[in-house]
Amino acid sequence: MSEWLVELGSSDDDIQGLARLFTSAECSIVAHEDRYFLSSVRFQSLTTPNKVLDAAERLVECVNAVGLLTLEIITPFTLGGVWQMTDTGHLCRQRATPSIHSVELSWSDGMEEPLMDPQATAKLARLQLEDEDVRDVMELWARCPLDWFTLKKIGEILSDAVDGYDEISNRGWANKADLKLLHDTAQDYQAIGVRAARHARFSKRSKPLENPMAISDAREIARIIVVKWLVSRVENGE
Repeated sequence: MSEWLVELGSSDDDIQGLARLFTSAECSIVAHEDRYFLSSVRFQSLTTPNKVLDAAERLVECVNAVGLLTLEIITPFTLGGVWQMTDTGHLCRQRATPSIHSVELSWSDGMEEPLMDPQATAKLARLQLEDEDVRDVMELWARCPLDWFTLKKIGEILSDAVDGYDEISNRGWANKADLKLLHDTAQDYQAIGVRAARHARFSKRSKPLENPMAISDAREIARIIVVKWLVSRVENGE
């Protein structure tokens, strides 16, 4: 029986690092003839290249989010052609039109070692299908520049998922003062611009922040929270 594969585009160093994390039947990155491919059991029941490509687009969001969150991979993986591996080990390219998702990020601060292992990424790939919060957070993180508008959306999803910003602090994922400053900065049009801020003017009782949070600090705080939340969802379902 032939196997569906979807070619991945990225630098060799980046893809080799993620290939060590994605090794499950649910979602794996495999090498063949100097190319790298996305493989999944989800593909094997599909009947056309375009259906395979549609399924791969969801999985590549998971791959890109994990790469950004744990390995500092700023340039995302893109989907190339759809292929079939024959029973004899030969690759045959199939017709399909890929949708290319790109992202530009201006930061690269990150953790020294990945916080996830192949078992965790396999569970994460499954959760992405089953859990709306996980799916939405990973889509935002993988596809969008991490501007204030995107960070606010991610914060709203996480706050709702764990029953409030205080719970994020109670779980030790972020300092309460940092969370408050991040939240207040996101409201301050003079700090981040009227298009990005939640409000376009201050109320009579409000005033501009004296020391608003830098976007680079907000991104790092959000990244740590997202990683710890994803790990908690994988390990405990919380």
